Amino acid sequence: SGNGAAFSVQKYKAMLIAQHTFRENVNGLTDGKTVADSRDKTQIGILSIGNPFWEIGHQSHLNNLELPETVKNRYSWFISIGDQLNQIALSWLWLGWMADATTESASEHKIDPGILTNVLLGTDPNYYMHHAFMVAIQIAQHGIVNLDIANILPMELPANQEHSRIYVQMLANSLRMGLLLTSHDIQSRNRQSNEIELLMKNLVVIENFFLRMNTEVIHENLQLIDKIREKIQE
Repeated sequence: SGNGAAFSVQKYKAMLIAQHTFRENVNGLTDGKTVADSRDKTQIGILSIGNPFWEIGHQSHLNNLELPETVKNRYSWFISIGDQLNQIALSWLWLGWMADATTESASEHKIDPGILTNVLLGTDPNYYMHHAFMVAIQIAQHGIVNLDIANILPMELPANQEHSRIYVQMLANSLRMGLLLTSHDIQSRNRQSNEIELLMKNLVVIENFFLRMNTEVIHENLQLIDKIREKIQE
C-alpha cells in the first residue's frame, strides 16, 4: 500500500546484497572499506540497481511510510511505526553512506551527507565523533560558502571533559580548513550577492564558535576571519 510496498522492496534488495557480499566476501562492503576504497571497481555494479541501504534510511528519516491499518496495528503494540522508523533511520543512512561514500551508485535519492549530519546531530544519545567527521566531509566538499554553518554545529557538547575537548578540536580543525580554503579562493571567483551574504553570516557563526569554545590557536583563527572580511570588501 502506497510507499510501504516500495519500502519493502528496498529491504529485500538490501538483504540480497548483504547475502551476496557475505558469500562472495566482496571487498568494500565486508572489510570495513567503502566501494571506492577498493581497486576492483566491478563491485560498483552491485549497487547499479540503486543503494537500498540509503533508500531505507532516507524513507525512515522522512517518516511518512504509508501502511494499511492492519499492518500498523500488528506492528505497533509497544512502539509506534513512526518511533520505530526514527530509531532505525541513522543506522541505515550510515550503512548506505559507508557502502558508497563517493555516491557512484544510482539511487532515487542522492546520498546527501547533510541529511546524515543532521540526523547525527539530533540523535539521543549523540554520536559526537561521527558528527564531527561528517561536518569535515561537508566542509571539504562544499566549503563554508555553500553551507549554512549554524545548522551543522552542535548546541550541546559531550558531558565527558576529554571527549568534549577532542570533539571541539575536530570541529575547530574543520572550520579552520574551510576558512583557509575560502581565504585562498575568495578573490578568484565572482561571488553572487546571496553567496557573500551567507559567507558573512557563516563568518559570524564560526567566530562565535571559536570564542565560545576557547579553541586552540584562537587568535590565528580570528585573524583569518578578519582577513577574509577584508578581501570581501576589496
